[in-house]
Amino acid sequence: MSTAAAPDPWHTGQMRVLGRQLLTTATLLEEAGVTAPLTITCHCEEGPSVELLASDRLSIADQRTVVDRVAALLGAIPSVKRLFGEQYAVFCEGYRDGFLIIASTHSGTPRPAVLEPASDSSDTAAFLRSILSWATAPRIQTLVVRETAGSHAVTAWCANARDAEAALAGLVPETQQGRGIRALLPTGHPVTVRVSIT
Repeated sequence: MSTAAAPDPWHTGQMRVLGRQLLTTATLLEEAGVTAPLTITCHCEEGPSVELLASDRLSIADQRTVVDRVAALLGAIPSVKRLFGEQYAVFCEGYRDGFLIIASTHSGTPRPAVLEPASDSSDTAAFLRSILSWATAPRIQTLVVRETAGSHAVTAWCANARDAEAALAGLVPETQQGRGIRALLPTGHPVTVRVSIT
């Protein structure tokens, strides 16, 4: 009598979490019409959430516009949060498709010395959808997408070296960066895979 192996939670549940987060975020950005550069962080483990952080290269007013537009879709009211010392940020939070979504301005003084070109919201949404097949295959704990100068760079955090190798499978390796390995995604965008330190 054969005994079926216990299902791997990453391939039955958590693997799908990241894919749903990417799709939810893409749709949210399109509906909100957010064109400002963001750092998007998908936390895939217990209590999965998505953080949308406005770039500190934007003025406070432009950062606030990002939060206001997301808040309107979430039915949330933006408020001020003290982060540390005299650092404050405007943020909102709410749920979309079962995920906690947090949008926030950057803490501290804006650094608008380098003007960030605005991209169409569909550009970032299309990028999130374009990495869907890769991002949902390996065991990724946290995925960070940074939009700078009209392009995108990805950092993937994994629990151990084996999972990091799985994230790099099939990719063209580029360079070793400290504890991370840099490679190119099938889209041609850079990705850095790192192992979480616990």
